Amino acid sequence: MQEIKKSELISFESDNQKHEITVFTDVECTYCRKFHSEINEYLANGVSINYLAFPRTGIDSSSYEKMVAAWCSNEKKESITNLKNDIDIELNSCENPVENHFEIGRRIGVTGTPAIITQTGLLLPGYIPANELIGIIE
Repeated sequence: MQEIKKSELISFESDNQKHEITVFTDVECTYCRKFHSEINEYLANGVSINYLAFPRTGIDSSSYEKMVAAWCSNEKKESITNLKNDIDIELNSCENPVENHFEIGRRIGVTGTPAIITQTGLLLPGYIPANELIGIIE
C-alpha cells in the first residue's frame, strides 16, 4: 500500500479526524453504495475515508470506465458520489491510477467490494454498518 500516493485517492476527510480507513470500492457495487450513503456518519465520528478503485468486473468493463471518469474529474468527490447514486457523469479519460489500484487490490487479496483496510493494516472484506465499523476501529 506504500506504493499508492495520497493524491491517487478520492478522500473524504473528517474535520475532527481520529481514524482513517482505506476502502477499495466499485461504483456499481450495491454494498459500496450503501457504505457511501453513510459517509456523513463516518465524517461526524472522526473517520476519514480514502477510496481506491476496484472495478470488480475488470478493466474492460463499464464500471472501470466510470471509475476512470471519476478519478479524471475535476470534482472527484462529487463524481464518485453521483456514480454511487446512479447519476451519470461525463465519461472522460486521463492518466489515472484505476488499473494500478485494481492490481494492488488483487495482489493483497481483495476479491470483492467494499474491502476496508484499517490504519493497522487489517483487511475487512464486505460491507459493515457504520456504527459497527466505527466500534471496530476505535
